[in-house]
Amino acid sequence: MQSVEELWRAYQDWKRLTEQEGTAIQRSQWFEVQSAQAQKRLLQSEIVRLTDQIKAGINSNIDKDQFDARLRGTVNELILLETQNNAKVQAMMSAAEDQRRNLMLTANRLRQVHNRYVPAREPVWENLS
Repeated sequence: MQSVEELWRAYQDWKRLTEQEGTAIQRSQWFEVQSAQAQKRLLQSEIVRLTDQIKAGINSNIDKDQFDARLRGTVNELILLETQNNAKVQAMMSAAEDQRRNLMLTANRLRQVHNRYVPAREPVWENLS
């Protein structure tokens, strides 16, 4: 069936895009991450259409069970990849938050040092008399 092969190719495209997305996340190439996600959104409607078309054309329970088993395996593999990408993003966000927190602490310390060791200036207008 032509539709079945199209569906598996669409899922392979999704997998390829998810792997590219993971590489882009590791490299902090956020434009590439967005591009991969946009392409996957386009694939999503095609996958749903093909899946519905195929399921409507399956007549035997054996064929339906085989299709469902392959579909489940494919989807589980993609879920694992997506979960790994999400974990990468979460780790990067956590590291960025730690860095932001450290920078804020350093800025506060610098302000304290400045306030302690730099004498306060008198307003300029008091010196003009």
